[in-house]
Order: sequence, then C-alpha cells, then structure tokens
Amino acid sequence: MSKTAEKGNEERRGEEDDSYASYETGSVHTVYLQMFVEAALTIPPLIASFCYINSVNGHLFFDDKYAIHRNTDVTNWNSPVSDIFKHDYWGRDISDPASHKSYRPLVTLLFKLNHFFHGLRPIGYHATNIVFHVLNTGLVTMVSKRIFAHIEAPGIDVEGASFMAALMFAVHPIHTEAVSSVVGRAEVMCCMFFLLSFYNGIRAAQPHHTNMKDCIMAQVHMMLATLCKEQGITVIGVIMVYDLFCILLPLNKQVNPNIEFNAFNQRDTKKVKNDSGETTVRDSTISERIVPFLQRNVLYLFTSFNFLYWRIKLNQGTLPTWPLLDNPAASGTDFYAKLLNYPYIYAYNAWLLLFPMQLCGDYTYNSIAQIESMYDFRNALTILFVLSCAALVLYGVGYWRRTTGKGEEDVDDTGTEDDKHNHKRLKKKNRDSKNKTSAAAAATNPVSTSTTASTASSTSSTGSSSSSSSTTTTTTSSGNAKTDSNRNVGVGLGIRYDGRNIATLFVPTLYLRRDILIAIALIVLPFLPASNLFFPVGFLIAERVLYIPSLGQALLFGSLCARSWNFYKKPYMKYIFWTVCVSFALRTSLRNRDWRTEETFWRSVIDVNPTNAKAHFNYGNVMFSQGNLIQRGAVVFG
Repeated sequence: MSKTAEKGNEERRGEEDDSYASYETGSVHTVYLQMFVEAALTIPPLIASFCYINSVNGHLFFDDKYAIHRNTDVTNWNSPVSDIFKHDYWGRDISDPASHKSYRPLVTLLFKLNHFFHGLRPIGYHATNIVFHVLNTGLVTMVSKRIFAHIEAPGIDVEGASFMAALMFAVHPIHTEAVSSVVGRAEVMCCMFFLLSFYNGIRAAQPHHTNMKDCIMAQVHMMLATLCKEQGITVIGVIMVYDLFCILLPLNKQVNPNIEFNAFNQRDTKKVKNDSGETTVRDSTISERIVPFLQRNVLYLFTSFNFLYWRIKLNQGTLPTWPLLDNPAASGTDFYAKLLNYPYIYAYNAWLLLFPMQLCGDYTYNSIAQIESMYDFRNALTILFVLSCAALVLYGVGYWRRTTGKGEEDVDDTGTEDDKHNHKRLKKKNRDSKNKTSAAAAATNPVSTSTTASTASSTSSTGSSSSSSSTTTTTTSSGNAKTDSNRNVGVGLGIRYDGRNIATLFVPTLYLRRDILIAIALIVLPFLPASNLFFPVGFLIAERVLYIPSLGQALLFGSLCARSWNFYKKPYMKYIFWTVCVSFALRTSLRNRDWRTEETFWRSVIDVNPTNAKAHFNYGNVMFSQGNLIQRGAVVFG
C-alpha cells in the first residue's frame, strides 16, 4: 500500500472513529427509543405480528390454568403484591419443598395487570405475548447490525444480513409455543431483557475504556431477564464472548489490512501524536485493551455470581422433583445411559431449529424412546451432530480459511468479484513474468537450455518422474543455479501445484469469523440451564426453551445470506433464502392453530407422538367433558 493510500486510510479511519464515539456516548434511554422505532417502522416486526395474528383467539388451557386461573397471586387483588416475589410461577411458596422452584415474579406481575384490565378473557394475554415478540424482533435487528459489522470481508451487506436474521427470528415456527401459549410469556419477556442487556454490553465495551452507564444497564437488564426466567443470567457469558473476540482480539486486521472500516467495527484504534505534533491513528495493542477489558468483565462476574447466589438461596437448599416419565433421560445415575441419550437430545433440539416441520407440545411419557445400546442407529445421528458442531466451531475460528500460498495475496472465501479478479490478474502477471525470464535465459544461453531440455527428455523416457526433482536453470551473468520454487514438489509440507501451496489451502490462520462465534455462544449458553448437565429439569424436550437459543440460529442464517450473496452474486440465491422464510412463516401460521384449544393441542401431540400416553389420557378427558365418548374411544383404543 502506498504512503498516500495509507495516509488517506488513516484520515478516514480517524473520522469514522469520531463518529463511532459520538454514537456510543448517547444516553441510555435512546436504546429503548431505538427498540420501539425498529419494532414500529421496520418490516420484520410487522411480519412477526402478521404471523401470530391468528393466535389472539386462543383459549387459556394446559399450564395456563395453573399460572393464571388457579394462581391467587394473579386473580386475587386482595393478596399483596409482595407475595408475588415470595412465590413461584404457580403461586406456591418458593421455600416449600413441593414448590416447582420456577421463580418468575415479573411475569406473574404482568399477568396480574392483564387480569385487572380484562379478567380471564384470553385475547389480552395473547396480544401481550405478540407485542413482546414484535419488540424482540426489532431488538434482533439492532443487535445483529452490531455483530455483522465485524465481518471483515469487503462488500458484506450488513443491513441485508441483519434484515434476514430478524426476519428468520420473526417467522421461525419453533417460537409458536412461547408466543401462542400464554405461559410462554416467561420466554418472550426474558428474551427482551436478554437482548437489551446484550445490546448495552456491546455499547459498554470500548477498546480503551468502559462506558459505565451501559455497563450498569447491562447488569440491570440481566437481573430483569433472570427474574423472568432463570436462563436470562447466561447473557453475561454472551457479553464476555463478544468482548473477547470483538474488542480484545482484533486479529483479523493483521491478516487482511484492506478491510472496509466503518463506525461499528473500527473499535481497536488509538489516536496518538508523533514527534512533529501531528495526530495519527494506529491500531491499539492488546496490552492497551486488557485493563478496561478485565475491569468490566470482573464487574460482570461479580454481579452475576452474587445475583445467582441470591437466586439459589431462595430455594432453601432444595431442588424440585419430577415424575420419572417426564424426563426419563435424566432419571437414575447410569452414566452410560446419559452418555448415549443426552447428546441425542441435543441433536434433536438442533434438528428442531433447522427443520421445524414436525413440532410437538409435549415430549414426555416415552415420546422419544431411550437409547439403550451403542448399536442403536440413532447414534449415527449423534455422531453427525457432534462432527457438524466441531466443523462450525473450526470455521468460526478460521481453520478453513482459504489461502493462496507464499508470495500471493490471501483472499478470503467471502471476497467480492473484484477481489477474485485482482487475484487472477496477479497470478497471470506472475506467470507472464516467469515466462519472460525463461525466454531471456534461453536467448542468452541456448546451449544450457538445450542441455536441460535433452536431460528432461531422457529422464522422461526412462520412466523417471520429472516432477520429483528440481529443474535448474544456469544463468550466464553469475553462473549460479536458480531454483524455480513454484515447480518444487514433494519437499516437506511445501507441496505446490500450479503455483499454489497445497499445504496452505486450508490452514489454521486464526481468521476469526466473529459473527459465527457469537452465534454459537447465543445457541449454547442460553441452552445450558435446560441441558440437564447441572441439574435435572422437568422435561425431555421443550420447544419453548429454544426461543432464546434461536437467536444464534437467526444470526447464522443472516451470516449465510450475506456471505452467499457476496460470493455468488446470483439472483436465485436471494430467492432460495426468501423461500425458506416464506415457508417458515406459513408453518408458523398453521402451527398456531394447534394452540387454539385444548382439543386441538392434544390432537396435534397425538399426531406427532402417538405413543405419548399422557396425550391420549388428556385428549380422552377433553372428549369426555364434551360428551363425545365415541371419538374418545376411537382415540384411546383405535
């Protein structure tokens, strides 16, 4: 890069660094304003509202009866509001050994407000859930813009990627249980505070200092998220992952210094004055970023551990107990059985995120048969899942970044057409230069050239491999031997073919794809409380707990859209992704019908899991209460 280009780049980076600083120091209330603006004026939240508009007429049934109908904290206005903060989600004292231990006081408080305004009429409860989902979709747009701005490949459409990520989150069918079921409000409320905490954490993380207002608000929103559902505390882990890969470790700029800088991803520069007094911009070092990084993350850990200690103390040292058939995989102490079943359950959850075509509201009572032998064919699916996860992580850390060998420019696999054209032009220029050098040597010393050619011909006729030795050309000026390294083969790891070092085609260069790593964190960390690894939970699989982890899946979808559009530049690529979103939206609208009444709900469970005895029993009770004994017998015995 020329000195003039470097100076212009420094000036541009300095100007954008100023704009970024002014953007970051906005008041805290602007985050809420931006959330409402995104939810009201952008397309994905609007589509989200249309997808769930047919759920407002749904009944209150199943767990809604226990959380609302039979919960005196909701229906009895004579009970003090302070009791809500002493009871679990179902109105029982949290210290009671028989308590469910689900502590969601903010959700119960909002149920109480719903009951105050419209009693037990379902439309208000469902409409409130839809509003939260619309707000969450707007927040996904805000957060994904910040994350996709860290994709250090030229030509990436950050706006388009964030749009597709928000659209995927808006229409994903896995959300129907959380949005269409009234008790799913714990998920949608927790997700809203989760995203607000994450967004404040992004604003707080600066390379040379910490924005303390946003840092404090990130912790406040973390607490609010946890008071809606326990998995809200995992947002601290996501913030720390972002801080580590996007702020502390800007390694990619050492690999690709010609990236497009903007107000979002220009976060690791520092203004300094040289000896002549001029202000310049240079990349900051890790030693300059480590102190503010440690300060804010130690604060995050201190707050979260203390809040977690307080939350555990509420349980009075007891854990809830669950019926054996609610979660058979977590029952017992057989390590071998858990080793076989837990990964398969995780793979099943991943399958629901990728292909949510066959959804079910209840997975208890042997809906999924347990794996009892290592020869069960489902273990192959588990192995495939583990390998896919490992491949995604390796891709995120840049293990499979394409390089082009020594002496040639590195081009990322997400480069634009201009990058690829320049790369081909460089290769052609190198090839033409080598041909001219060979021609000049041949014209200067024809004897040596003919000798070399005759030697190569005789070697080929005797069956020897000419590619296994070095071709030496004698120069007349110095008489020294010069080796053409581009024709060397079989020398250690420097194997070359057609001017390209094969050993470096796919090598670990630590080219961090930050959006991929953050998406992985958003999938894994919020899922940990429901993973049965730390304590048993009351379900084998629950689609509602995938509401927050689906944020990571939405980011992966947006990242795939951006990289595909940028690399292939074919119109049909956009049609493919739009077709996926349209099909998901239709599936969501149809899935809402299953949550309309108790009859349609249990009927849908039986259609997906006909071996679920609980579903047959409850559906039979519904038919019995309606006087439809013939259909009840057909379901139970037929």
